[in-house]
Parts: sequence; C-alpha cells; structure tokens
Amino acid sequence: MANKADVLIVGAGVAGLCTAFWLHEAGYSIKLFDAGAVGQESSWAGGGIISAVPPWAYPESINQGIARSRDLYPQLIERLQSETGIDCEYQQCGLLLCDWPEDNAQRWLVKNGITAQYASRAEFESALNHPDTPAILLPEVSQLRSPRFVRVLHQWLLQAGVEIIAHTPIESILHRRRSITGIRLSNGTSVHADQVVLAAGAWTDRLLARSGLNGFGIQPMRGQMLLYRAEPGLIRHIVNTPGGYLIPRRDGRILAGSTVEPVGFDRRPSSSGFEQLRRMAELLLPELRPDRIELHWAGLRPSIAGDKPLCGPYAEIKGLWLQSGGFRNGLGLAPANAKSLTKQIVNSDTKKVKM
Repeated sequence: MANKADVLIVGAGVAGLCTAFWLHEAGYSIKLFDAGAVGQESSWAGGGIISAVPPWAYPESINQGIARSRDLYPQLIERLQSETGIDCEYQQCGLLLCDWPEDNAQRWLVKNGITAQYASRAEFESALNHPDTPAILLPEVSQLRSPRFVRVLHQWLLQAGVEIIAHTPIESILHRRRSITGIRLSNGTSVHADQVVLAAGAWTDRLLARSGLNGFGIQPMRGQMLLYRAEPGLIRHIVNTPGGYLIPRRDGRILAGSTVEPVGFDRRPSSSGFEQLRRMAELLLPELRPDRIELHWAGLRPSIAGDKPLCGPYAEIKGLWLQSGGFRNGLGLAPANAKSLTKQIVNSDTKKVKM
C-alpha cells in the first residue's frame, strides 16, 4: 500500500466512486476502500432510474439534486465510455406513471414546469394490462445499467492511477482533538490522512459508532428485484405504479422492482419478496411469465429519516466528510452530490486552488 494520500474514501459504491472521480479531477491523491468487492452492494442491485419515482413523493431537495445530476450525466457518461470502452447503456427512455392520484401529479408538474404527455396506457405501451387506463409520460427521464456504471467508473479510476483497496473492512475512523487522522483497518493497520470521506451506505452509522461518533439514523432497507427475459421492444419506457416498476433493457430483459423491507443487515432474497414482485410484474405486463424469470436478488439501501441524504462535513470532526443516505435515489444523486462534496472539500482546503 502506497504512502499517505490526500483523501481516504470509505465505500466504493456509486457515491464513493463518483466522489473519487471529482476529487481526482481536482488534483487530489486518493485511496478508496471497500469491505467487499467494488460496487457490489446497493449500487450493483439498483434499477438505474435517474429520477425519483414518483417525483412528487420526495422532498424538493431530492428532485433538485437529481436534476443537477441529469445535467451532468450525458457528458460524464460520454467521457467515461470513450476512455474505457465500457458501455453502461445510458438512455433517455422516459418514465410512464400509471395509477397514481392525478391531482398530486398535476400539482407537482405545474409547480415545477415539467414537460409531460397524457394518454391511455395503450397509446404509450400496447402490451400493458388495462390499456384504457390514463397514464402520464415524463419523456426526459433516463436510465442506465447500474452494474455497468459501477464498472465504467471503477475502470476509469484504475486507468487514472487511483488506488482502490477492495475486500478490506474498516474497523474505525481515527480522530484526535476533533480532527481526522485517518482510518484503522480490521487487521489493525492504520492509514493516515487529513481528510476522510465516509460513503459507506447502510453501514455508515455502524462505522461512526465504532469510532465513538454519533450517527444520523441511517438504516439498511432491503430491496429485492427480479429479472425477466423478454423480446426487445416489448415495452420502451420505464413503467411505474404504486405497486412497483418495470425497467426495459436494450437486450429485451425487463427488471421488476422493488421491495422496501426493514430487515436489518439481512440481504438474502425471500420467497415472499419474489411473489410480491412476480405478481406485480405479471399483472402489469401479462407477457411476463414465471418461466421467463432469470434472476432474483436483493441489496441493502441506506435509508435516512426525511429522505435528506448526507453531503457535507461532519460538524464535530474537522476533515471528516459524509456522503450517504441516498436510499432509493442514490444513483440519481451521486454525480451532483459528489461534485458538490468535492467543491466543499476544495473550498475548505487552503492548500488547493478553489473550484
């Protein structure tokens, strides 16, 4: 392991990887740690919708953060893909909202000046059940394949020379006299730095507690998913109802998600979750059948009270920064929050040129 870095990042999900990208761009040397494989927790498990679903159910700060990320994504994706050769299947496919109370949707759309289209389900997606039911299309919503986005970020950082240390659990954050001094690994090794970014997702509060620091009420929330095999073009848009969503991939596969289960750190998929998702998917899109199911998995998302993610300094400890609590919108918030956090770090650092 190389000598002391400018910044240590704990957690190599999309929050940590995006933060490493922007910090590297700002001229910092970085060590990025993860207790497991890179991006294999909630970042790998997520559906990849770059929108709150439905957007009116979330605080305005969430929608604003996602809007900032939406502005960043096209150029970021183009650069990452061109420099690594990895296609993460970023595409603007639109979000079709079905069975939501129309008054809530209308108020939010008018208030925010959002472009929407109104028609029956069949006019947007002929294969859906209940074809005459009204639906709302938000045509500007995009998606990407989360595992591939993790992979393209990982590869870019490796090519840029960022040191990534996977399968290395962190025992605690080291601090003295209200200032960061580094981290201690589970094998007893200490790694020193003046700045630490905690991007540990559902494990954030657990790590803070082991470090003698107060947490923020971040809890793991299990989300289960199903993957169906289907013909390309069966549906073209992300389809969302109060019972769940369907996400079409370019190769025809359709992702069905997701459950929201407060079960602690149990990431095992369950038969009840499987049945919940199967019923939702096959009622919504009758051409999906049990024999077309290819995969069933689960991930643990970092839930936080009020849907107010952490993106800034830990007030009591100089040099400790927080990047966590994205819950169901982690992917949508990651680029914007990572760029914002990088700006905060640079502006607090008298040794760096300000962004």
